[in-house]
Amino acid sequence: MSDEIKLKGSAARAEIEAWVQTMRHLAEAGIRTVCYNFMPLLDWTRTDLDHHVEGRGRALRFDMVDFVAYDADNDYPEGILRAATARYRNMTAAEREALERNIIAGLPGSATGFTRDRMRKGINAFSRLSHDDLRANLAAFFGAVLPEVEVLGIKLAIHPDDPPMPLFGLPRCVSTADDLRFPLASHPGTASGLTFCTGSLGAHPDNDLPGMVREFGNRIHFAHLRDVQH
Repeated sequence: MSDEIKLKGSAARAEIEAWVQTMRHLAEAGIRTVCYNFMPLLDWTRTDLDHHVEGRGRALRFDMVDFVAYDADNDYPEGILRAATARYRNMTAAEREALERNIIAGLPGSATGFTRDRMRKGINAFSRLSHDDLRANLAAFFGAVLPEVEVLGIKLAIHPDDPPMPLFGLPRCVSTADDLRFPLASHPGTASGLTFCTGSLGAHPDNDLPGMVREFGNRIHFAHLRDVQH
């Protein structure tokens, strides 16, 4: 989904119309469940795109200390800031460059990633929004698309923020149980539902995942099952 929709910018109406047209094409192709997200700027963030795990496997990895080593200008707990400062000092120039590339790589499969200049411009654009502003823009999106997709028989499954916390000082509005209640309450039908990503939601220490399943079970249209370690 384009940043114009998330920002409710001047091109948002045209972008939403294009989005709905895509839903029509998907419905014609027999696709009835669509996973999407409302994360500002970066759809997801990882600090390592080629992490070695036990055996010979590789995985994506998010390390908060590594991330703050790159984004030390924003408000993070003092302990993490100290650890991040120490880690950054011990990094080689090549390791710092690799960390930046990983963080601003963009969604897998996208035609292009971010440049440093594009990241700065995007951060400046989203920095004027609060949590409530971003949520209001999500509500405007729902108002425009949910009546359309319900007629098409499509179920939208919003993916939680990944990771479920503010990054670069920008708000995120799909991180907690309270956040998840908002899209479900926005429309009485079943067109608005959830992608229950246990990795994303599980990364927030306050999230009670079994409790969320009990509360939201009938509106979980799609699931990503993975484990996390705090």
